[in-house]
Amino acid sequence: MSECGVAVADQATRAAPPELRYVMNTALVMEQSTAQHVILLDMDTSRRTKITTQLYQLIRRFAAAGTASEVLGETCDSRLRVALDAMLARGLVHDADAVRPLPSRRRLSVAYRFCNAAAWNEKTKCDFVVLGAPYDMVGERECRLAPIHVRQKSLDYPYRLDVHSAQPVGWFDCASGRWILRGASMADAGDVPVDHAAGVVDAEAAVISVLDEVCASGAVPVVLGGDQASAEAVRTWCARNRDTVAVRIGAGENESDSAMHGLYESGWFHFDALNARGEPEAVNTRLQGTTTILLSIDAAVLHDCYVSGPTSTRELRMDVARQVIAAIGRKCRIVAIHLSGWTAGGAASDVTSAAACDLLLHAMDAALDTEHA
Repeated sequence: MSECGVAVADQATRAAPPELRYVMNTALVMEQSTAQHVILLDMDTSRRTKITTQLYQLIRRFAAAGTASEVLGETCDSRLRVALDAMLARGLVHDADAVRPLPSRRRLSVAYRFCNAAAWNEKTKCDFVVLGAPYDMVGERECRLAPIHVRQKSLDYPYRLDVHSAQPVGWFDCASGRWILRGASMADAGDVPVDHAAGVVDAEAAVISVLDEVCASGAVPVVLGGDQASAEAVRTWCARNRDTVAVRIGAGENESDSAMHGLYESGWFHFDALNARGEPEAVNTRLQGTTTILLSIDAAVLHDCYVSGPTSTRELRMDVARQVIAAIGRKCRIVAIHLSGWTAGGAASDVTSAAACDLLLHAMDAALDTEHA
């Protein structure tokens, strides 16, 4: 070969880019599979992707990093290369040699979604977005397990769509003899990541950041705490967008939580078990002139008798709690809903979870009051 030919060949070799080395995204888990498709969940981004089983088998071959030629050998063709590039764009495989930033993990996927509603994504438009905030930083109650237990119990009240209209069916409330939440759509955005080594301010900032993301389209947030730290985060988020009064239903005094009440008393209207007894409509007299409400429900003082029965001065009866929530919905616009105070403890946990689900659904129904839409 002439010197000129050698020079041209060397230049072509130097100009040819190295073949891309692919590696499977290690944050992927399989959420569901059939003979034709699989649903993969990215634990870093909470993104779900449905692909064919053939593509899934292709991705699995890149568990160890390698080029398409190295991994696929003689079967590698232009069609498979195009498929790999598409999987790279969707985040199912990565460039093994690229420096990737650490995932922010703004939201975590959950084992159970509230009432089995659809998972929230950036294209979702709905009336309510459920978000778990399993923080347990203030006070002595163990509240961090509340979101998973409440969600698990909520599967007894499945979210369904009408087969003809494709609209949400709602739920029939036996206590009142009427349907609630007919036509109301909801989605579950998972949990805010927990860092119990962080301070309360950082925890609140994490909740506020995720609320900005999932409520950008105007959905009413339904936040499953956690302790009162998450409630304060929701109050701060509401205050940034509108003049809102924070109302806590069932905020009975508890000496063991005196630190919590001292820290968060400012800015909250406490409607406790004692002043709720027998006068649910009185809440509107006390909220005279108020237009928008953050409604926070304290599950710690819910009476374990589901509808009625004898209560102590520290307990809020379920039927009274429903009446108070309905009274607020008739007079004010509920722009956010929050649950706190759920505590673990044997069979009582299951009952409290059921009561929490009931009141959350009634609070959502009150938020839909057409008078304040």
